[in-house]
Amino acid sequence: MSLGEQHIKHKLSVSDYYRMGDAGILQEDDRIELIEGELIDKAPIGSRHVALVNKISRVLNKLIGDNVIFSVQNPVRCGGQRFSDTKNLTPKRISR
Repeated sequence: MSLGEQHIKHKLSVSDYYRMGDAGILQEDDRIELIEGELIDKAPIGSRHVALVNKISRVLNKLIGDNVIFSVQNPVRCGGQRFSDTKNLTPKRISR
C-alpha cells in the first residue's frame, strides 16, 4: 500500500457481531465490544476490579431495592452498538 492510499474501514452492525459469534469467529469469552461499528479489545479484569465491582453492586442493590434489577457486566444493546461489562438498571416487571 502506498502512502497515498487510505485504509477503508468496514463498519459492523450488531447483527454482524452476533453472526460472527454464531459462525465461531468470536467466542463467548472474547473480551471485545462493538462500539460505533468497530470491534474494540478490552483490558483484562484484575482481582481488585472484581472486589470493587462486587462491593459497589451490593451497595447499589440495597439502595435500589426490588423494583429494578441492577445488572453488572452483562452485555447491553443500545442502538447499533453492543457493550459488555456495563452497569444498567432494568425494570423488574418484564413485558410479555
